Parts: sequence; C-alpha cells; structure tokens
Amino acid sequence: MAAGTTGTSTEKPNRVDRGQAEKAVQSLVKWMTARRKAKSEHELFAEDDDELIHVVIGLKSSPDFAKTSGFRLPIPHSLYPLDAGKEVCLIVGDDAKGGHKKSKEKFLKQGSAGITKVIGLTKLKTKYKQYEAKRQLLGSYDLFLADIDVIHQLPPLIGTKFFKKKKHPIPVKLRGKDWGKSVREACDSTYLYVSGGPSMSVRAARFGMSEEEIVANVMAVVAGAVEHVPKKWKNVSSLHIRATDSLALPIYMAEVDLPTKMAVKVVGRKGRKEGGEEQGGGDEEIGGGKRRRGSTGGKPRDVKAKKPKVLKRVLST
Repeated sequence: MAAGTTGTSTEKPNRVDRGQAEKAVQSLVKWMTARRKAKSEHELFAEDDDELIHVVIGLKSSPDFAKTSGFRLPIPHSLYPLDAGKEVCLIVGDDAKGGHKKSKEKFLKQGSAGITKVIGLTKLKTKYKQYEAKRQLLGSYDLFLADIDVIHQLPPLIGTKFFKKKKHPIPVKLRGKDWGKSVREACDSTYLYVSGGPSMSVRAARFGMSEEEIVANVMAVVAGAVEHVPKKWKNVSSLHIRATDSLALPIYMAEVDLPTKMAVKVVGRKGRKEGGEEQGGGDEEIGGGKRRRGSTGGKPRDVKAKKPKVLKRVLST
C-alpha cells in the first residue's frame, strides 16, 4: 500500500486528502500534455518524459537551520529507475595502491549495480578542475552518488552549481558485500533539502509516470517530508504541486489560526485600589439623584443634579 493512505499502523499520518491530490495531478498532467503538444508543433524534436513534478511545502515560520546533505524520503516509484537507462555517477575515495579501480572492479563483478560511471577523488580534482569541465560533468548524469566516507570533501571540488541544481552527490554506504543495495535505496528515494527559507521544494514524480504513480509518490513525499519539518504539521501552511514553469496547484491549506481571546482595554477614571479591588470613579443613581463614589472611604456621597442650561435660561426670564 502506498504511503499516505490509511490501513496500516506503520504509515505516517497525512492530512492531505487523496481525492484533492488526484484532482490536482489530473489538472497538472492535462496542462503539461497540452503544452507539450503545442511545443511539438513548432519544434523539431519533442521533449522527453523526464520533466519533474515537485511538491512545494509552505511554512508558517522558517527553520533556524539548513541541511545541504538532504533527508532521504523513500517513494514507491523511483525517479531514477536503474533499468530505464538513467545515467548514475558514483564518486569514491582513492585506494592507496590502485586509486578508484578497486571500487570500479567490485561494481563490475556485481553487474555494475546500475552505476554508469565511477570517478575517484584524484580524477575529480585534476580532470574536472575547470568550470567548463564541472558544467559538462553536471549535465552528463541524471544522479550523482558518493561514498559517505568522502562526501565531506566534495563541496569545494564540485562547485556551487551542483547545489543550485539540487544534483549534489547523495551519500551511500559502500560497506559489506552488497554495494548494489545502497545504490538501489538511493535511487528509489527522493530528498528534502532544508535551506532555511519560508518554503521547500521536493522532487516527487516525472511526467512520464501514470497519474496513479504520481499521486502515490506525492502522498509519500508529503508524509515523509513533514516528519522533518520543525513542529511538523503545526508549521505547515500549504502544500502545492507544480511542474518547472506551471502554476502551483494546492493540495492542502492549513486553517487560519484565529486568536481565542481579545484583549479589551478599558479606559476610565483612575481609582484607588483597596483590598485588591478598584474603588471610585463611577456614579450610581440613588433616590432619583446621583451619588458619586468617593476616593477615600468608598461610600457614595450626595451630588446635586445640575439643571439643564435651557431650563435655567427659561426660569431667569
């Protein structure tokens, strides 16, 4: 059963209505299909089905930290299926004797485990030192993985462009006999990067997937991502899905937090506090006249009623 649906106790809570998600996905796919059809009439080569669909998470308050390595979010339908010809590059450390050749040989023995290219740190420092070489490397592969033991050395070697495109290497544990398992787990997941801003965007699906697969991935991304949001659902203001240049379609909007109590400021005459209560400052009617509360004993005293000015003027004539 896909994440985000109900029925098992192991699934994470999800406040997104699946019906609303299905309607949004249907509308987005319809728009993307129409746009592609219009473009194909004017362009020689039609676009492929690799365009990504994102889940955009709006926050009530920005997190006070950033995480560039990303939180791994498992999804039911891979964005980088190893059997679909996706280009995956793995960066490894150099062995004292043979450089990165031992890692390459191990992957070849395991049937390459879906890895297209294996690059060692030394080669990364020398062959891809120039900006143009880094740019070509960035555009040559769909996904970059790196041995967790060397991941901390990569930021100055690959440059900021990898991070801006959200293609910086994903850490994998290359330990034990089955390295392919770590690679498959990385390819069967998407990643949440916390930038410290008021919103976060997560890759959820591809245009070439069926609508059911897109919905399943969107629900799984929402359930997994909210777990890493500070204060979780309490800090989520909205959730949308969108393509690269489409409008954002809402799938969840949080209720507006209204104040439960309103502070009312009462302006009156300042009285003297006695016994924890306010004394004085008010009038009360007694026997047809007015008596004013005093400021000393709290007992009312007689106050002569003033004649209206109009009546006084009539009596004097």
